[in-house]
This record gives sequence, structure tokens and C-alpha cells, in this order.
Amino acid sequence: MIKKAILSSGLFKTIFAAIAISLIWANTANAGNGSSSFVPDELLVQSKAGVPEKNVKETIKRMGADIVDEIPQLRVKQIKVPAHALEKVKAALSKNPQISYVEHNYIAELTLLPNDSYYSYQWHLPKISAPQAWNISTGSDAVIAIIDTGIDPSHPDLASKLVPGYNFYNGNTDATDVHGHGTAVAGAAAAISNNSIGVAGVAWNNPVMPLRISDPSGTATYSAMASAITYAVDRGVKVINISFGGNSSSTTIQNAVNYAWNKGAIVFASAGN
Repeated sequence: MIKKAILSSGLFKTIFAAIAISLIWANTANAGNGSSSFVPDELLVQSKAGVPEKNVKETIKRMGADIVDEIPQLRVKQIKVPAHALEKVKAALSKNPQISYVEHNYIAELTLLPNDSYYSYQWHLPKISAPQAWNISTGSDAVIAIIDTGIDPSHPDLASKLVPGYNFYNGNTDATDVHGHGTAVAGAAAAISNNSIGVAGVAWNNPVMPLRISDPSGTATYSAMASAITYAVDRGVKVINISFGGNSSSTTIQNAVNYAWNKGAIVFASAGN
């Protein structure tokens, strides 16, 4: 699904934490083992460059659809369509010369995390030579965006490292974890380390931006994921982690990753367990 995730050697000391996350959860033989389901009454629509906004809105309205959200950086609109007419509207918009593409708003699922709590159980750290890397760097002030279920703001290994984030599920700034997965991912990336409690993160010094995209059960739409990527990039984040899986490709997600890449950011995504 995501084509561009290549490390620039000049960023090694800043972002080797994200590399670790990618290695821990990535399995390049798999495309992900999430569901291929989608929101039954929503579509993602990208207009062609240069098409007036008024024309796009009129086209969508003629289809009997409503715009419920958008990602302006990608010229993508999230539209609400009567479920019974979804495929008909999708086909009609796909043929419209003012529209680049139309796709379902797919749903991604969390990839599994181990629940080990102490450093002695963190087999992955020696596996990726983290102790040797710590002799070179224990991280920097570069923010790592964790696009997930939120992060527990009271967690002793993370509380002092969090920067303001956003909740794309509820549309507010409360990015508190509603599941536990996001807190665990953030801990793997950047838990305060060498402090005699909890676990050791890979990047001891890096701040973390919590971006919640999921509902309480841990599922998230591709539109929320793309919005979170562009949100982080527009705020200067250069390292973005997404530990979700889905087996449906998405032009919207690819465009969001391209947007990040073109602004010097790198997106790491899990590829199965």
C-alpha cells in the first residue's frame, strides 16, 4: 500500500527509533492481515488539479451526496452517499472528467502487539542492535508522530514526552488512548529509558505526538489515517508511525505518503505480524 518508506542516511541519529518500529512489526511477505471492509455509505473523491471548488461541490451534490470532511492538501473530499446507491455513485463519479479517482473509505485494523512489560523480555532491542546504537545516539528533539488509538497522557514512561496532538475520530484535541495499543507503540518507540521503571524505548529523548484515528475497538478509516499524516507533516513532523494493517490498496493513503515524502518526512507502516 505504501511505496515510499526509504531511510535517508543523513537522518539516522534522529529516526532510528522509527526504523526499529518498522522492523518489529513489518513482514514484507505480507500485505497486511486487516479487514477489507469499508464504510458502507462513504466515498473518497479527488478532483483534478485546477477544477474550481464550486464545480466539485455541484458535481457531488448532483449525485445526491454530501461532503462530510476533506483533506485539502490532497484535494480529497470524504462524501456521504446513501448506502444503496454507493456503487452507482462511485461509477458515475469515476467517469466524470473533473474527478481524478473515487474509492471506498476502507477500514484498517490494529496489528498485534506483544504485551511484555520489562526490558529483559524486549527481545527486539538486541535484535536490532539498539544497545550498540545507544552508544551513538539515544535520540534527539525530533518529534515522532504515533498515528494510532491515542496515548495515555498519565503514563510514567511517556507523560513528560508528549506534545499536543489531535483526535481525528472525535474531532477534538483529546488524544487519550481508548484501547492501549497506541500507548504500547509509543512506548516501543520512545519510552523514557534508563529510569528503573517500565520498558526501554528505542529513542530515549524524542518527543511524541499522539494522533488518535481509531474507535474504541481499534478500527480506523483510511480517511482518518490520511488526515493524520498530513496533519503531522504540516506541523513539521519528520517521522510518522502507523501500526495498522489493511489488505486494500488506497490512492488516498498513497497520496498522503507522497505528500509527506515530498516535505521530507518518512512514514513507517506495519505490514502484518
